[in-house]
Amino acid sequence: MILSQPTIRTASLFGDDEPVLQSHPLLSGVRDGTAVMPRFGDTDVWDFNGVVRRPPNLARSQWKVPFSGALADPAWNLLAREIDAPPQAAPTRLTQSETDDIHPTWSHDGRLLAFSRYNPMDARWELWVMDFPRRTLTCVGPGLFPSFCPVARRQMAEGQPVYTLAYQDHRQRDIPFYSLWTMDVAFRYGKIEAVGAPAEVVASSEWAAITPSWSPSGEYLAFATVRQSPLARAQGRLYRADQVWVVRADGADLTPVTSHAAPNWYPCWAPEDNNPMGRLYFTSSRSGYPNVWSVRPNVPGLMRRYARQGLIPSPR
Repeated sequence: MILSQPTIRTASLFGDDEPVLQSHPLLSGVRDGTAVMPRFGDTDVWDFNGVVRRPPNLARSQWKVPFSGALADPAWNLLAREIDAPPQAAPTRLTQSETDDIHPTWSHDGRLLAFSRYNPMDARWELWVMDFPRRTLTCVGPGLFPSFCPVARRQMAEGQPVYTLAYQDHRQRDIPFYSLWTMDVAFRYGKIEAVGAPAEVVASSEWAAITPSWSPSGEYLAFATVRQSPLARAQGRLYRADQVWVVRADGADLTPVTSHAAPNWYPCWAPEDNNPMGRLYFTSSRSGYPNVWSVRPNVPGLMRRYARQGLIPSPR
């Protein structure tokens, strides 16, 4: 299926009559009617003068939030800009969707751009792939948080590269949690198509696997779990991640990377000089606040192979 852009608009998360401020102490003017609480339906200006205390270093005009237009484009869309572009250069808008487009990922050759788009008709996230030079879009199936493999793992018979996407999705049948999947896409007959059926890499009926990230070699995936550890289950952690794991792309060599009691999530596997294993970055709240941490992943399968090749010291 190839479409230009969908035309369905998502509903606002907040009602038009819902007050903007719900967690700050209000001044007496709000109660006696001399000041008006801004509401989410107000699309001209939000005036907080007389509503909440204004810092003494701010003028009355600085305690207002004016809007240009009627907030007619509330959805997330994708933008792109050159890395070496000057700060004042405007980014290029890539999508014109009236629903949310999130989490873009580039193919290894820069030809394809994949992302997730919310489908409000079916109440699910879908995987869309853009042929970047042509700006054409193709929906290749359901999925969330895609990640393109950094290398071409195989080729079509005609010699064209096959691009592999890792992503999270749920079966919508027997397992209520997200699992990890991979999908191959390629150019066929001048358009992007899925090649073969998606392959499930990691799944459990007790916990979720989310946010995959490829190793630099394209052999392994890092991911976060939800409700996997006994502590996370005891705390009922359903909306916060748990630990970071790695697994081979065929589902073998499942290995934990973190074991801290605090939530660890959103892994990103990146190359590192003089280290073929690469370095794994992730977010953790072990210091009391969410911060970025990193570790050299201890993956037995990779370590043995790199040791045989003389790229790293032999594990003791």
